[in-house]
Amino acid sequence: MRFFSVLFLTLLIGLESFAQKYTLEAKRGVLPNNYNYWVCTPPDYASKKVVDTLQSLDSVQKKYPLVVFLHGASLCGRDLNRVRRYGCIHAIGMGRDINAVVVAPQNPGGAWNPKKISDIMDWTKENYNVDTNRIYVLGMSLGGYGTIDFCATYPEKVAAAMALCGGSSGQGDISNLGKVPLWIIHGTADRAVGISNSKVIVSRLESENKDSLLLYTWLQGGSHGAPARLFYMQRTYDWLFSHSLNDSVRCVNKDYSVSMADLTHAYENLSRTQNRLSVVDHNTDTKTSSTASIYRSKPLNVDYSNCEVWVVKQGDVLVNIARSTKTTVENICRLNGISKNTTLRIGQKLKIMEK
Repeated sequence: MRFFSVLFLTLLIGLESFAQKYTLEAKRGVLPNNYNYWVCTPPDYASKKVVDTLQSLDSVQKKYPLVVFLHGASLCGRDLNRVRRYGCIHAIGMGRDINAVVVAPQNPGGAWNPKKISDIMDWTKENYNVDTNRIYVLGMSLGGYGTIDFCATYPEKVAAAMALCGGSSGQGDISNLGKVPLWIIHGTADRAVGISNSKVIVSRLESENKDSLLLYTWLQGGSHGAPARLFYMQRTYDWLFSHSLNDSVRCVNKDYSVSMADLTHAYENLSRTQNRLSVVDHNTDTKTSSTASIYRSKPLNVDYSNCEVWVVKQGDVLVNIARSTKTTVENICRLNGISKNTTLRIGQKLKIMEK
């Protein structure tokens, strides 16, 4: 019986990971009065239901780290697809392997709410095979603030955190940051969020002798956007995963460093044309998502006879379509009633030019 159970699980996981794609699933309205979010699982992930059913088998006891990505202000809103523009999920799509469950909530606006992030974290622990001793938070800009605020509020939940070009909005006790292995990174030429915002935190922890778990890096000449490249670098995740709440003695791994020169190699071995994500999005609420229209069928009475038509293929984006058809993105958007940020689906027809 045990043999057939193991064989069944092996075949199941094998089918799930055959295409070596990560599964990216949208979660909208799952938690009342909370953020919408993405959950991304690696190719070899076995569902919690399968694991719970066969939990007596040693081969199904694998638990995954949990990585929570907090985006910056430019991705705020109610279009969940915006969260895929940069960061952990975007890096996975380009070919970066992150062997973890990745959660990426979307903030509609304003400061990140630590309680809401905590609730999403707890929900994920209940519904996915997560190693509760290996939970990590990283964010940039507004997400850097969110990372600091979360760690200051719930230090006991985080194995390690990385805050990029952020600061503290005053939520939580900053002194609690001394309880979490934390790497603060900021560019010296950041004009959007001045480096002084990070230096205040460092100085406070140092003055209180609570900096034993603190690591900080000032990127010489680095702009506000420079640290974003860290999401695409393997060392970022290696550093995070080297920490655990199970460590006999909590310490920060200081064997890692990063410089502006390192950032120039961030995209090596990655590809912007990769398609590593299998997206599951059952959204049907056209009132809450500006991308909902791309999932609705076109009305049967649409007349394409008086215009040139382009049928969307895998990898197509508006800029490339416009270049190939010698028109403009603005013209395509006008003819089809879409925006520049609309996500295209394979097989979708686009009006290109009126005859």
